[in-house]
Amino acid sequence: MIENKQNLWELGDETQGDLLFYGYRDPILQWKDAIIPIVFDTIYTEEQREWIMKSLMEITSRSCIKFIPPLKGERDYVFITHHKKGCSSYIGKRGGLQILNLTPSKPGTDCFQTSVIVHEFLHVLGFIHQQSVPNRDDYVHILYDNIKPGKKKDFEKHVGSGKILNEEYDFLSIMHYSPYAKSKNGEKTIIPKNSSIVLKKNTKLSKMDVEKINKAYCNKPVPTSTTQDKIVINGSRSKTRASKL
Repeated sequence: MIENKQNLWELGDETQGDLLFYGYRDPILQWKDAIIPIVFDTIYTEEQREWIMKSLMEITSRSCIKFIPPLKGERDYVFITHHKKGCSSYIGKRGGLQILNLTPSKPGTDCFQTSVIVHEFLHVLGFIHQQSVPNRDDYVHILYDNIKPGKKKDFEKHVGSGKILNEEYDFLSIMHYSPYAKSKNGEKTIIPKNSSIVLKKNTKLSKMDVEKINKAYCNKPVPTSTTQDKIVINGSRSKTRASKL
């Protein structure tokens, strides 16, 4: 099935699959002191809440970001709820209560996949989809003839005045569409201009994702890691991308 080749968050009915509005606020606002207050809806079990917090350690263990309960009287926070079917979020800090939508499911499945939770919370931190960056046409072809009717708008570029954290395009980003995103016929909708690079469905934070989080919020280098990302070239994982700071 073509759905198995796509990220779950791509399949939603919202803008670009998982954005709770049409268009971008400009500028995208960041959270003060790298602290994101979060509140859980009572619909979630203790196991589900613990799973979300465990998943968020993918971010917190590699940056200065903190997801904590709001202080008394604090007005700006993320309310994790089942607002509607699927997995979706706003981009950046909106002010007041802002919804992050995760349909309840067994930990590790559907919206409760760690990759989906991390992806949605990167939206909360202010990150857009990688293929929406202004210079994406330098790196990928969008095959509009293969895109579902009414979904071409989901491939629009962000042309706001947001901070550019790294000019290098990240094919490995957890924020990148899969190559079959919004496909109407089982054919690819995104292909790299460099034919030696194989775009895939990304389910983990890339080193560059971590670098951007740290640049945006922590003003410090990426934590040292022995793991390096590798781009798939001609079917073999051979090109190493090291962090640059």
